[in-house]
Amino acid sequence: MLLWCYEGTATVNAPDRVLSVMEGDLVIAPQGAFYTAGATICEMDFGRLPATVGTTTRRIHLGARWSERMVAEFARNKFGVRRLSDEVRALIDAPVTAPIMPKSEAAHHVSQRLVEHPSDQTPLLDFAAELGVSSRTIQRQFQSETGLVFSEWRAGLRVFVAASLIGSGMTSTEAAAIVGFGATSSLTRAFKRHTGRTPGAKVRAGGVPSGIPGMTVYARTDVDQVLWMAKGTATVTTDGFCRFVGRGETITLPSGTAMRVDVAAGSIAIPIPLAECEGVNDTMSALRASSRVPGTFSVMTALEECNSTN
Repeated sequence: MLLWCYEGTATVNAPDRVLSVMEGDLVIAPQGAFYTAGATICEMDFGRLPATVGTTTRRIHLGARWSERMVAEFARNKFGVRRLSDEVRALIDAPVTAPIMPKSEAAHHVSQRLVEHPSDQTPLLDFAAELGVSSRTIQRQFQSETGLVFSEWRAGLRVFVAASLIGSGMTSTEAAAIVGFGATSSLTRAFKRHTGRTPGAKVRAGGVPSGIPGMTVYARTDVDQVLWMAKGTATVTTDGFCRFVGRGETITLPSGTAMRVDVAAGSIAIPIPLAECEGVNDTMSALRASSRVPGTFSVMTALEECNSTN
């Protein structure tokens, strides 16, 4: 599950840790996590998250610039959509970690030298000659103590350093050259091998999000509800009518209504249970009303989601 702190502060209690969160924080947590009152939290359930996200509870501080993008993701989830958008998936993928350092003297010496100079191209045979040991000894130490043969350990270290460089705004080509890969394609292959994704899929936490994509979803209401336009425009089509909705406007949808909702790019439409919608007049009150029952993730069942467009 994902928890976006829209405003205020709260404590998130997850099965594996307890975190304090503030406005602009995104928490990735396993099912069973709960939070204290005192903040406006957008709670999202996307089912089983991709393996690349990891299983450890984490907090990413994205800041206010991500607020609208995360509110749009929350609203999308309220429509019953259980597939993460590509941008948010890339954002929450687990960070690239450095390979384990070997402890044996020879292998540790080699690994420390590579940490200091990742682009060092010295062959294993030359390292062994410098240290007066056999290359098989160093290879055995790397494999038994890190789980990787020497060549893969060196590639994993370069991937780790390259990920940091790309995260700071450098291109994959520039990062590949700095860490010692002969070509960008070599970095891409190693990156995919060690992380399960490509360098291009990495999104820098705290970076500027892209615009809110448009969305078309076919859904059915599970309870009587109101669709409130926080921003932009949308068109709602049912068997009985087709209605255009603009910012600040609402449309009431009885339980069991099947519909097509076209939300324009740059727009946010938030479904709210009718019983909770009294007093809704801005985004914060809409989020609070939509999240008033903890553990209730959606008020619609998505029948189909078409490709979003920017």
